[in-house]
Amino acid sequence: MIEITEQAAQLLKELRSSMQGATDEERADKVLRLVYSGGSFGVSFDFPREGDHIIQSEGTDVLLVDRELADAIPDATIGCQDTPEGPRLVIAAGQ
Repeated sequence: MIEITEQAAQLLKELRSSMQGATDEERADKVLRLVYSGGSFGVSFDFPREGDHIIQSEGTDVLLVDRELADAIPDATIGCQDTPEGPRLVIAAGQ
């Protein structure tokens, strides 16, 4: 099961609320989705789909992970790391 730190959850909430060019209505059901493409991870805004692993923080959906990706990174922890460019999500593989 994928876990998320409080710092990472807060960063995801901030990213969602600052979605450029979108109104609250346009963001209403969208959640950030963890994606893997070109050898790296990223996030995009998407709607929940059947079979998604939904990560919550304080009762709020903060991250969607499709079943295949969740199976590929079981026991991973998503955290937050401060960098000169600002906070960044990091994924640590489980043991």
